[in-house]
Amino acid sequence: MKWIEIIKISVAENRRAVVEDQIKSVMTKLKNEEKAETVRLYHNLLDGDLSIHLCWDNGKAQPRGSKTGLCLAHLLKEFGLISHSVWAETNA
Repeated sequence: MKWIEIIKISVAENRRAVVEDQIKSVMTKLKNEEKAETVRLYHNLLDGDLSIHLCWDNGKAQPRGSKTGLCLAHLLKEFGLISHSVWAETNA
């Protein structure tokens, strides 16, 4: 089953560059150590919020998120408001 974790972080504009650098550093480690199919970083064009997408294809989706996603969300709490959600692919 394919599933995705989305971790959204709302940060103050003056802290965005610092947070983005931290996230990129963590993402580099994730890509080397984890079995996530893809790890991507997006930014909202209107408000500058950041969104990390962890895409998985490793069996059953974990409703609360992977250990990796949960740890990442916890680490980012110090930088702003966090939203962490899990989505499963639907065969339509």
